[in-house]
Amino acid sequence: MEQFKLSFIVPCYNGFDKLTRLVACFKNLKLHPRVNFEVIIIDDGSDSDYKGSLGENFFLYKKRNGGVSSARNYGLDKAEGDYVIFIDSDDLIVENTLDLIYEEVISNISDVFIFSHFYINNKKITKKINHSFSSSSELALKEVFSKKVRFHNCAMVYKKEFLNTNNLKYCEELKYSEDVYFILSSINKSLRVTVSEKVFYHYIDNEDGVINQSFDKRMLNQIETFNLIKEIKVPTRLNVYLNYFVLTCVCHSLVRAYKAKVCDDDVFGVFVNFARAKRFPYFIIIDKHYIFCFLMKLYLHLPMKLLTKIKRLTK
Repeated sequence: MEQFKLSFIVPCYNGFDKLTRLVACFKNLKLHPRVNFEVIIIDDGSDSDYKGSLGENFFLYKKRNGGVSSARNYGLDKAEGDYVIFIDSDDLIVENTLDLIYEEVISNISDVFIFSHFYINNKKITKKINHSFSSSSELALKEVFSKKVRFHNCAMVYKKEFLNTNNLKYCEELKYSEDVYFILSSINKSLRVTVSEKVFYHYIDNEDGVINQSFDKRMLNQIETFNLIKEIKVPTRLNVYLNYFVLTCVCHSLVRAYKAKVCDDDVFGVFVNFARAKRFPYFIIIDKHYIFCFLMKLYLHLPMKLLTKIKRLTK
């Protein structure tokens, strides 16, 4: 395929000032002679209408509020591109995005592309860079589960025909980490996956975003997601890596709970009991060095108060 079309799907809910910033990024994209693109903006029931100026390749749809997964699925149904990308309205993409994506798509016959990305917090940039490779989905999953490949929902490129054929959509019942479940399910269903060191997406740490919302009983919905991820039918030899991935997700949730000053033992208890009940055999993973570093990081960064709380709950 020498020429193709990209569909950028952008869900939004209020926050139009940040959407305007992203729209400016799209308008300033360096054009590519072999890449056409469209920008599909899904207004998920905002309190007012977007008044900003849009180009001819922009399409704005307004729907009843149904959550970000509902908006992404709506956009996917409207997309006419050969490849689709889901972009959050409060983040940024670089000027040469089309060039970077073209180079990977034209060089690799893959269903899923995992690009690297930058994380920006208070103007501090953390580079989440992967080593480039193209492989079977099994090898890619192993690297993802082992946390050797870093991914972000908005740094993924999917072949639309592949998504349609496998009926892959975001689970609208999940409220947290639904993107992780979608990504892992997509990789698992794919034949080939390409991981790239190239960066077109900048994640802007937004204090109003879902990831920074207070951690309370609503976050227990994450357990639903973890259970679904745990049930993904991966090759048997990958189960130990999948177990490890889910367990680290639980650990990170506990850290977030503490940082949000959660005092509800019920919330801690559910996550701790989930990990204990699953009896994760994660120590079988070959990369013992990574496990050691991860556990030391937890030990050094978790305050004694939190460690005491977890110990009390696991008795």
